[in-house]
Order: sequence, then C-alpha cells, then structure tokens
Amino acid sequence: RAAGSGKSRTDHQDQEEMYGRRDAEERGTLSRHEESVLAGLLKDSVPIFDPAKPTSAKAWMRKCEQYFDVLGLCSLQSRKIVLSTLLNGRAAAWLEAVGNRLFSWERMRECFLDEFVDVLAVERAWAALHRLRDNTSFDKYWTCFQQAAVLTEEDLWTSKRLRSSFYFNLRGRHKEKILMHAYTRGIRHDDLTLREMVDLLNVAELAYANDQREKTKEHEKKAPEEKREWRRKSYGRHGAG
Repeated sequence: RAAGSGKSRTDHQDQEEMYGRRDAEERGTLSRHEESVLAGLLKDSVPIFDPAKPTSAKAWMRKCEQYFDVLGLCSLQSRKIVLSTLLNGRAAAWLEAVGNRLFSWERMRECFLDEFVDVLAVERAWAALHRLRDNTSFDKYWTCFQQAAVLTEEDLWTSKRLRSSFYFNLRGRHKEKILMHAYTRGIRHDDLTLREMVDLLNVAELAYANDQREKTKEHEKKAPEEKREWRRKSYGRHGAG
C-alpha cells in the first residue's frame, strides 16, 4: 500500500508539473523547463540586439530562431519572454509597446524586421562593398568585408551576392589562386562557397608570407657578400685609374 501511495504521489506531481507549464504559458511566465532553456540560450552568448549599434536585424533574428528551434521554444509567449531579455534600447521599448498586439511568431518577425532593418544603411553597406579593394593584405580586406557585409542584412556564408562581391574585388593573384583551385576540382569558381574561398586564400597568404620571409633571409645572407664584391670591383676600377 505504501508503494501504491508513492506511485500515486508521483503521478500527482507529474500532473501538477504539466498543469503548471500550461498555466505558466497562459500567464506569460516561464516554467522551470523554459527557465533552463533561457539560461542555456544566454550561456551560448546570443548577442543583445540594440538598434543604436551596427547590427544586422535579419542575421540576429535568424540566430535567435535557430536557438529557438534547437532548444524547443515553440510557443509565441515563450519566445516573447526570451526576446524581452535580448532586446535593448529602442528595440525593448518596441516589444513592450506592440508585443501584446501580435498573435503569431510570423507576424512578430515581420514587424521586427520592418521596424529595425535600416534600408539606407543597407544601401550604404553595399556601396562600401563595391568600393572595397583587396590592395593591402588579405586579412585587412577580409576584416573590412565582414564589417560591411553584416550591415547588408544578407547571410554572410550563403548569400550569392556577397560571394560575388567578395570575388570581384580580389586582387589578381588571389583570383588566379581561386580559378586554379576550381580548375583542379573540375568545377567553376562560381560553384565554390565563400567559406571555401576564404579558407583557400588564408592558406595561400600564409604560404606567400613564409616564402617572402625566406627570400628576405636569403637576400640578407647575400647582402654582405654582394657589398664586399662591389667594394672589390670599385677599388679595382679606382686602382686601375
């Protein structure tokens, strides 16, 4: 009988937990499960979205939705609660003002992007990319490219337009490296992903830097000998004169 009563208490606790989650959903508060999900979300360093800082609203929303899907946050109310912890400044005020008037996640996402995607900033970002040139070092070019790309509201690694812009602005020897790599694989360079091109050029630049260092060392070794030879010849000419 004691065992039976123990099972009964366990079933009752399960029911209380189930109804507790349902009540929490209706009240707009987090259940214990959702609190742990939120803790995990923040632990994984989802950035705070602040419209006053240069941040891509689309990319930020995509990242949030990826975490929502992986961590099982499906209900609109749960997502609103998580968003309220990740929005700052004007974005936090926006959610507080309109959150209760939006009744589907799709509608909330649409309104968020309408509000915080800066069309003029996107145009300026594309203009900056068109002006960018790979004429110093690849590291500097890639850093500047990423800084401008984040403001285009395009996904860095999947956008065909960003990939084309990246390739178009490369210096000649970098383009040749990509073309040769594509040729050896029997594909067009357009079939390479941006990540593949970046990885390829990082390796190529490292090899190029090592080659330049070896040439410098070799030149430094030869310099004293060349200087002595020049002095000998110069002395010989003066002596003959």
